[in-house]
Amino acid sequence: MYNQESFLSTKNIKPTVISCLLVALSLISFLPIWTHLGFSPNFFVMVLYLWLIYRPDLIQFWGLMMVGLIQDGLYGYPLGISILGILQLIFFAKIFRKLILRKSFGFVFCGYIAYLLVYSITKWAVLSIFKQEWLPVLPILNFIGFSILTYPVVCQISLSLQKYIDRH
Repeated sequence: MYNQESFLSTKNIKPTVISCLLVALSLISFLPIWTHLGFSPNFFVMVLYLWLIYRPDLIQFWGLMMVGLIQDGLYGYPLGISILGILQLIFFAKIFRKLILRKSFGFVFCGYIAYLLVYSITKWAVLSIFKQEWLPVLPILNFIGFSILTYPVVCQISLSLQKYIDRH
């Protein structure tokens, strides 16, 4: 009996699709609309956190390094700043995944907020050291506030996409 499988299943390209999604999310932060807010949201970090918690098997390290290099180039950061944030997230997710995996959305959300604070402070400090001056704190606070407010929506979209990919 013939069992028709989807293209995603037969070619096992799910991790590549996820890497392309993460690249696309990185590029969304460069839309001109964000300049009016004074910061660029990082939807990439939101979705990567969620995927590292629920589906780490679909995350490819080479894809993450590529996204980090693209972000560094587009933002004009020193090479490796974005990769440092990605490595922090991978480490954070590995430690806390077992604690929050089977818990409610509130636990997952609190884990994201904890990571977001560490990520934002580390990034601000490293960029301040690189520029040899203290950078303003207000854009970081705006970024943190925006990220906390939009995380539930981005999370819902990402989980819907995850279910779609798992079905096909």
